Amino acid sequence: MSKIKVIINEQHNLLSEQRQILDAAFGAGDWEVVKVPKDGWNLDEIENLDLGTHVCFVSPVPALIMRLQGTASFTTGEVGGTWSQVFLLHNDRREKVELPDGRIISRVAKTGWQLVEWDSQRSKFRKWTLADLVGDAHGEPYECREPYDYDDDGDPIYA
Repeated sequence: MSKIKVIINEQHNLLSEQRQILDAAFGAGDWEVVKVPKDGWNLDEIENLDLGTHVCFVSPVPALIMRLQGTASFTTGEVGGTWSQVFLLHNDRREKVELPDGRIISRVAKTGWQLVEWDSQRSKFRKWTLADLVGDAHGEPYECREPYDYDDDGDPIYA
């Protein structure tokens, strides 16, 4: 697999937990950051981006997601074409923060990140936390690979 491209706004930085998840899922040095200009890309630029077949979004770029969605299942109709994988880093957790002027806002938490991929066969998300990828006191790590089978709840089973 070629290096996975990690899409992030040039005004943002990867958090420590995000880097750890990417290293655990794809291997240290097997991913590279693609910075989105602060003013974004126009549609012509998006059409001409050469990102390879494996992409992970940290910052959303709706038109690029749409472009990749068409290749997320298969890049060519020919035998021997290549599959494309689209991942994203997602966090459901929010933190309340009080600003200097007294307003309270919510922002995405620095921890609690998950690597997510859509499983179109099961119509549900496949997701991995850092503990899933590197293991913890309760078990061995999962891998970002195709499941061997699915249990009765539709969760993947790995060989």
